[in-house]
Amino acid sequence: VQNKRCQFTIDTSHIDSDTKQLEVWALQSTGSNIISEVRTFLVDTEQYYEDTTRFAVKNKRGDYDHFTYTQMHSEILTAEKTRSRRELPNTFTTKDRGLTVDKVVSEKIFTCYSRYIEEAELQWWATIIESDEVYVIVNDVQYAVDIVTDSVVTYTHTDLVQLKIDWTYAVTR
Repeated sequence: VQNKRCQFTIDTSHIDSDTKQLEVWALQSTGSNIISEVRTFLVDTEQYYEDTTRFAVKNKRGDYDHFTYTQMHSEILTAEKTRSRRELPNTFTTKDRGLTVDKVVSEKIFTCYSRYIEEAELQWWATIIESDEVYVIVNDVQYAVDIVTDSVVTYTHTDLVQLKIDWTYAVTR
């Protein structure tokens, strides 16, 4: 059957901290012939991350996918200043300024990294780069954000990849 989804539950009672991955495939209903590709899922038994960033992302079907970036994140504050220079009179004091800041425009840019994923998962995770609606979830409240740079994918020697994104709030908070 084409274009039909099937959902099933995996009994996780046998998964412990030593389990690193699960392999899943479809078997023919009569016999033991594998009739699908084998999918490998990395098991993350770590239940708590101190530095998580959770996103809701509108996908191409109009539904929302959710991604949690569990690795390191950082914040950088950038500021652009418009300055002007004026001539000071001969009677200037130490409090007078010849260079004046007329306008300051600042922006806080956040960077976060995904966990290590298989390259096959990268297409799904890349949705966050392509989407026109991305929200960061903070204390169960969604805030609109803009993804401000292209993604950077880091490859490892174990055929795993890590996705890095830079983002900023779409509105002033």
